[in-house]
Amino acid sequence: MKESAKITAADRWSGIDIRNLLSESALSIGAGTPTDSGVSSILPTKVVRPITLGGGVPDPATLPVVGLQKALTRVLSDTPTESLTYGGTLGFDGLREVLAQRQSRFDSVPLTLDNFIMSNGSSGAINNLCDALLKPSDVVIVEAPSFSGSIRTMRGHLADIVAVGMDDEGIRIDLVATKIKEAKCAGKRLKFIYTIADFHNPTGITMSLDRRKALLEQ
Repeated sequence: MKESAKITAADRWSGIDIRNLLSESALSIGAGTPTDSGVSSILPTKVVRPITLGGGVPDPATLPVVGLQKALTRVLSDTPTESLTYGGTLGFDGLREVLAQRQSRFDSVPLTLDNFIMSNGSSGAINNLCDALLKPSDVVIVEAPSFSGSIRTMRGHLADIVAVGMDDEGIRIDLVATKIKEAKCAGKRLKFIYTIADFHNPTGITMSLDRRKALLEQ
């Protein structure tokens, strides 16, 4: 009887195109690539332990295993209850306080824990911003090329992605200005500009100070 039920369920699904069940968001971003997930395969090579640059994968030898073990042991010893619960939507207060102290020293600006929200890495933070700000068909200007993972996130929010070229100083401001005017003329709302100003992924360019100032003036 159980085997018969399995066959019946399989038969029901065999005639259904799963794509007809997907959301518009899922259809717009597709299945993605290994690079989108921060991993990539290594092609055949004679090099011993090659470092792949296809995704955001660090050299395993540089991973701070011992340091992380010590940190986890200390956290579980000092704050076991707080560290093993969800910690609220903003993140663990203790860590946010430490970050505030650190950045206050670095930036010479008085900061408190209220200036920080913990996220699941930069991709999680970008997704949070998209959740909060993007509506379908909102325009987002990005650099060409840019990090595929972030572009995928924006596309998943049904944003209209507009790519702008770069030069040795970073994103081209003249092209940004043109795209802003085009969006306004088309009656679309430009929601934000996504730029990787330092050590750009994948070009490695760091945006010049003059270019940063010009971008802020747009």
